[in-house]
Amino acid sequence: MFLYMVEAIIAVFLSILTVLLLAPPQESPKIGNYGRKTDLIKSFLLISSGFIVGCVIFVTAFVFIVLKAPFDFEEVKFALVLIGGFQLFEFFSNLFLMRPLTLKKAEFFLSESLGGVFVIFLSTFIGFFLAMFSESLFVYPFLILHAIIVLGSPIQYFWKGKVD
Repeated sequence: MFLYMVEAIIAVFLSILTVLLLAPPQESPKIGNYGRKTDLIKSFLLISSGFIVGCVIFVTAFVFIVLKAPFDFEEVKFALVLIGGFQLFEFFSNLFLMRPLTLKKAEFFLSESLGGVFVIFLSTFIGFFLAMFSESLFVYPFLILHAIIVLGSPIQYFWKGKVD
């Protein structure tokens, strides 16, 4: 869970960087909810940072206070290199595949990223309270919600189609 939390933090920053690099500063007439890129990024950063802070609180409380797990820097470093590699691969593929990025598409892209962060937050929130009954219950909400997202996202994408 600690690594998923770090992955969510990296994903937030790379999503913002993608929008900063690809989206126009403003669009007139306004097609989506935002007419300016800075307004879109500020809203996304405000909401996602709240979820990230919640994740950090619940995950660190569970791992270090409840489980009293030691922090093995070498294992975390190895996992972070792998996670960073996949995140960078996704970032560069987004830079290549998402051109041209209108503010409406950028809004949709950031809302998908926010959905992933919210799933991590919700699963850690629910898992933290389930862990009061049994420590092994902490991971079940994440497994269930993550499976729903992994299976549901492609189905929803092909069912509804792309955003124009």
